[in-house]
Amino acid sequence: MNRTRTALVAAAALITTATLTGCQSADDTLPPATSTATTTSTTPNDIKIIDLTGKKNARGMDVALVSPTGNLLCAMSDQPAEQGVEPYAACQGGKMPNWDFSQKFCGVDTGAAVTTVQVDHIARWVCRGDVVGVAQIEEQDWWRGRGFPMQDNMAVLPYGYAIQTGTLTCTSQIEGVTCTNHQTGATFFTNKSVTRFDG
Repeated sequence: MNRTRTALVAAAALITTATLTGCQSADDTLPPATSTATTTSTTPNDIKIIDLTGKKNARGMDVALVSPTGNLLCAMSDQPAEQGVEPYAACQGGKMPNWDFSQKFCGVDTGAAVTTVQVDHIARWVCRGDVVGVAQIEEQDWWRGRGFPMQDNMAVLPYGYAIQTGTLTCTSQIEGVTCTNHQTGATFFTNKSVTRFDG
């Protein structure tokens, strides 16, 4: 009697397992235990875009901005490539390569080094000795009248905002600044701790 009851319980368990396994679809599977979800303080739907396509600053120069911390200085230009300058977005003040790499990369011994991360048709390091743009509030027409803060008299792009110029967008978030060329998909992200390229 006990043997019969044990056999019936085992058979019922096997049938139940087989039924559940047969009903499971690929969508029912759990993600691997090692997967992690990334959370950010600002989602793309929260970003407010300021479209400055075709616009320059008060002197006819590139649009420029600083991050709310004042650590990152960025400039953007959507000049047509036939004018001799490819449209670009570039930032300084984020995580840069070490000095030895910088000198080898730039190929000079004059003290010039990689100081800039840039996206044009690709995302890359660029050798520059000067700042990428002048972001003083009196020169940045886009900043005036918006009630945005300033940092050392420079035009701040607050967290949760992006500037778009042509196919380029630079987004200010608490994590750092991301600039993207939407035509090529090339992107960089930079802050004081890390600089990453994609495309």
